[in-house]
Amino acid sequence: MENLNGRLNVGIEDNKVVVASDLDRDGKNSISIKLSLKEGYEEIFAKGIKKEDVKLIDFEMGLNGLKLKLDTDQDGEELLELHADIMEIVDEAGKEIFKKGL
Repeated sequence: MENLNGRLNVGIEDNKVVVASDLDRDGKNSISIKLSLKEGYEEIFAKGIKKEDVKLIDFEMGLNGLKLKLDTDQDGEELLELHADIMEIVDEAGKEIFKKGL
């Protein structure tokens, strides 16, 4: 992944566009979003059935944080995955608060 300004990482992995945030530049992402190029193309141009609701394919919450997988045309194929590392978010927020002297 390419590192933009030290805090935002962007790249392509397994036919997915990946955008990840590492605010404190410690090498651990607090939030990452993966968007499937193939599924995105299919939902926009090809075989997706228009639906008003987004289908939650997978939901996990635990020590590793929160993970959501979404499907907008409800064909069972994942369009977007969001992963939030709660401990890393707390760590980054704590460092920002400490820097500002609050």
